[in-house]
Amino acid sequence: MRSLRTRLAFLNMTIIGLVLIGFGMIISLFARAALIASVDRDLKRQSDAIPSFSAMMPNGGHMTMGEHALPHAVDSKVVAEMLKRLPVASTDSHRPIQVEVFDPKARPTGPGLSLPVEEVHRALAGETRLITVMRDGAPYRVMLKKLSGDGTTAAIAQIGYPLGEIEHLTKGLHGVLLILIPAAVATAGLSGWFLSRSALRPIGKIAKAASEVEATDLSARFPVEGSDEFAQLSETFNAMFARLGSSFDQLEKSVEQQRRFVADASHELRSPLTVVQATSSWGLTRQRPQHEYHEALTTIDEAARRMERLIGDLLTLAKADAGKLSLNLGDHSILGIVEGATHALVDEEQPTILISEIEANVSWHCDEEALVRVIGNLLQNAVRHTPPSGAVQVTIRRHTLAINDSGAGIAPEHLPHLGTRFYRVDESRTRGSGGTGLGLSICREIVTAHGWDLHFESELGRGTTVTIVRPIQSPETS
Repeated sequence: MRSLRTRLAFLNMTIIGLVLIGFGMIISLFARAALIASVDRDLKRQSDAIPSFSAMMPNGGHMTMGEHALPHAVDSKVVAEMLKRLPVASTDSHRPIQVEVFDPKARPTGPGLSLPVEEVHRALAGETRLITVMRDGAPYRVMLKKLSGDGTTAAIAQIGYPLGEIEHLTKGLHGVLLILIPAAVATAGLSGWFLSRSALRPIGKIAKAASEVEATDLSARFPVEGSDEFAQLSETFNAMFARLGSSFDQLEKSVEQQRRFVADASHELRSPLTVVQATSSWGLTRQRPQHEYHEALTTIDEAARRMERLIGDLLTLAKADAGKLSLNLGDHSILGIVEGATHALVDEEQPTILISEIEANVSWHCDEEALVRVIGNLLQNAVRHTPPSGAVQVTIRRHTLAINDSGAGIAPEHLPHLGTRFYRVDESRTRGSGGTGLGLSICREIVTAHGWDLHFESELGRGTTVTIVRPIQSPETS
């Protein structure tokens, strides 16, 4: 298969060749037409210098030439002899003036010259004619002009000019064009090949760079040289690869998160299942007292409840990932929601929970049950990390709800990971005391589903503040 540069060079040669051939034909035609037009103008001047017969016959219809008197019936030889004495006859030997005498039927009265009958008729009608005729194998340009007529005969003067010189010049021009056009086409083809090679060099570099791109590595970039269309193409491809690379990185992170999520979920489920299996096996090894069976069943029940909570949390996150986390929205008093979540925390040793409603009668457009779950989870975390002598402060405003504890705080390196599934700040805590690690993930998904934000701020030794932030344009009633 021919390369693109070869096809471009061939196309360039073809187009330039056709243009030059057409241009050469036009030049040749115009040059020949201009030369013949110049001959025609010269012949016209010659014909205008010939006097009419009436001016040459002052003696009542007779013309005299020396002592000879010509009758009104004109003889061609006598007229020709007379015309030789005219000044025009001697101005140019290439323009001989000849006379032909015709009868009323346009037939020559003498041996005469060979002229087209149609042109003779038009000349006898008084029309000056310019024609090209062949004589002795050579072309002549001839002007026909009527000289006289008496009803029986009429004379036509012929002024001729040989076109051999013009034909020679035209052939010379054709020869020059036959040499110049192929040379120009060859030069154009060669220059076109080099130009296309230079112009298409960036495509070769792009193709080489593209061959180095691998499915697992999109870091390769196309070379960008200059500011032409190829540079724009390279920039477009580079931007596309950057987007694809970013998408693949995100996909890889997502796959890794899903893989870790499945592993963590399996591990979390394995713990209560192990408890169930071990406890039931222990109870079946031999006959035991009733209180031991009661303790075993209580342990199995707690493990089953933990699995139920874990599976419920996993289903909630799965719905959130699929965009199917449904919300039953309505206008609800945020103070009532906070109080309901607080009452669910019944522990005599828990720290004091203080609620401050900075702006009175604040209502939020939300899913009440889902928001109770969020606030309850956040309060449970705050209470868990605050000593009994401390306090948890809940501050309600029209567009924010902040929960601040006075616990030990969280190290800065952990803050970006809060809300990540199965992430625990303190890995040493047991799953019984530390939860499943899905609580903050579910809180974030529910808050995000409402179109809100969840912010974490913490300082070691001074506590942590978690804030739910609603957009100012969020629907509300008060």
